[in-house]
Amino acid sequence: MPDKIKRTGGGAIVDCLRREKVPFVFGVPGGQTLGIMDALYHTPEVRFITVHDERAAAHMADGYARATGRPGVCLTTTGPGATNLLNRNWGRSARFQPRHCHHGQQPRQGPGS
Repeated sequence: MPDKIKRTGGGAIVDCLRREKVPFVFGVPGGQTLGIMDALYHTPEVRFITVHDERAAAHMADGYARATGRPGVCLTTTGPGATNLLNRNWGRSARFQPRHCHHGQQPRQGPGS
């Protein structure tokens, strides 16, 4: 395993997760997150847990954070995927649970820009 993952945006995120010893990322893979998914595939120290929907990812990350005191990490696509995290994350914010939520990217010339 090289010390650093290939320096793409996704590689930089996964490299940071690896250095912080984050063992799990909970989420739903999608087209906008392929860069991160590629980097996760090549990083056995960080395991991706596929969930049914983004709210489940938020619940799992919340449970992990509560049980361990370490940050729970979610990965979603843009648009509806990110919106599905809002209700769960809003509630967690009030309880000061450690968390990281990463969303896929949308090119500037893409839809909604």
